[in-house]
Amino acid sequence: MSTQNNSTALVFAIVDKDVGERVLEICRGEGYTQGIILDGRGTANKQILQMLGIERIERDIAICAVEASRAQEMLLLLNEEFGFYTPGNGIAFTISPDNAAFLSAAAGLL
Repeated sequence: MSTQNNSTALVFAIVDKDVGERVLEICRGEGYTQGIILDGRGTANKQILQMLGIERIERDIAICAVEASRAQEMLLLLNEEFGFYTPGNGIAFTISPDNAAFLSAAAGLL
């Protein structure tokens, strides 16, 4: 996990319901034990969902704290597992908690 000399990034993965635990398993496999899964629900109308090939609107939002220097690597690992380049498979991104005041609810991860 990060030390005082390494900055931290939060990796977010928005995936199908009940898949978030697999995201955190991958994080744990890389040595990162700080994570949380939040319940999410999309708000798009039915026509947009059909166009995007999405059947379910319930989502897991998995958040894992990682060393910032390894954030890109974690995104690549997640994409390899979940195929985020394919529409409807989810999305993953990272942010720095230092630059996101709205993440106060996730502060317990750090």
